[in-house]
Amino acid sequence: MLDLMKLKSYLEILGICFTVALTFMFFANIFLNIENKPIDYVILAFSWIVVLKFNWTARDLWHKWFGK
Repeated sequence: MLDLMKLKSYLEILGICFTVALTFMFFANIFLNIENKPIDYVILAFSWIVVLKFNWTARDLWHKWFGK
């Protein structure tokens, strides 16, 4: 049975993957001269804010890789 903490960590990892993939697609669109819609800017900014502000897994990984 899947406990809630394991489910929370899976959803946080999925949020990190979504944000990184969306950032890659954003810059790929710029490189390929494909127009980014205004909603792309909003979703990208919102997803980075959510990951950096509320995602504990992302914070732990950040401190592990770039911390003291």
